[in-house]
Amino acid sequence: MHFTLLISALAASASALASRINTIPITMSSKSYDWKPMPGTRSFCETSIDPVWRVSFVRSDPIETVIHNACVAMMPECAFRDRLSNGTICSATVDYPLDGNKYYKPPNVDAVRHNGTDWQLIPIMFVVRPGGRVNGTPDTPVFWRVEDCYGYLFQFFEKLMPEGCRNSEGYRFMGQLAVAEGGSLADAKPGSLAGTKFFVTFDNTGGGD
Repeated sequence: MHFTLLISALAASASALASRINTIPITMSSKSYDWKPMPGTRSFCETSIDPVWRVSFVRSDPIETVIHNACVAMMPECAFRDRLSNGTICSATVDYPLDGNKYYKPPNVDAVRHNGTDWQLIPIMFVVRPGGRVNGTPDTPVFWRVEDCYGYLFQFFEKLMPEGCRNSEGYRFMGQLAVAEGGSLADAKPGSLAGTKFFVTFDNTGGGD
């Protein structure tokens, strides 16, 4: 199955992005439907540091490819069945466990800033932390779908603050996207992504992928 995420706003201006409703059209094989984030989802963007760090995709693949590769790396292999080796058996589910923290280091995606003298560049990483315990082990099973991975990462990078971490000039920043942060976590359905956080932060591990 080939998964394609169509974001018409990617070709639009930042002002057009601001006017879009909180809906992302997704096409998966022959099925097409609208994905929406959980109510109350909002971003917390790191813009207080002066000079501010901005996320740059100048040296990387297109953002669509970066996000696709991140989801392939962080989700179970059965979520992307066109990539499976022959003989691999998967169940019919589209809901996959998010059983702990997930990490991805996108090649050539950097945090950049100019300190008045030189350009500074640091690799970044994506982290998905399920709601629950701080150590990344959820108190109850948490599940996500391919469109959740695509959708929340696109929201982070393409939606204007406070829905995402992009400003009206088109610059993207590091930070976190908190799922249902402004809603009632107590009312969330068991197994939902409520309380889950998507981080874009410095890669301080010093290693490769």
